[in-house]
Amino acid sequence: RLIHPDDQESAWNEVQAAVREMRPFQLIYRIITAGGQERWVWEQGRGVFSPEGELLALEGFITDTTERKQAEEALKRSERQLSEAQRLTHLGSWYWDIATNKITWSDELYRIFGLAPKEFGATYEAFLNRVHAEDRDLIDRTVKRALENRNPMNYSYRIVRPDGTVRTLSGTGECIADGKGSP
Repeated sequence: RLIHPDDQESAWNEVQAAVREMRPFQLIYRIITAGGQERWVWEQGRGVFSPEGELLALEGFITDTTERKQAEEALKRSERQLSEAQRLTHLGSWYWDIATNKITWSDELYRIFGLAPKEFGATYEAFLNRVHAEDRDLIDRTVKRALENRNPMNYSYRIVRPDGTVRTLSGTGECIADGKGSP
């Protein structure tokens, strides 16, 4: 009766399936407190069985995860707002983990480059291949200088989209050290 009415059936079904299969279960669901407040909980449990396989009891642990759930929802809202703001302003963002040479682009940056999300090999070299051939050396020198000096970089360059269109972009970046002296 404590479980939120919308979550009762799925919680019941998951526990029943776990008991039938004699395996542990983990659930996330809402409860209604004695004061009428809705809270999110995480439950982990398992059946305790006799040697003959008869269910003797359920044991487990339940913890309140409401604050975490609220933080996750706030983060999702913030990410949606950032994505929408980037879409409206045609502003993309990126993050380059130099140690792994992995680049993460925002969805809007993919649109600016005329690519579907995750369509290119997300490395520095793959990025340079999208830069207009006449601008590659300039970009490469600018990036290397910024890494050496740990200075912010501001630059304009052209890209060639897959359909052959050339676009001029303004870029900016900042080196963030990992605390060990590496950018």
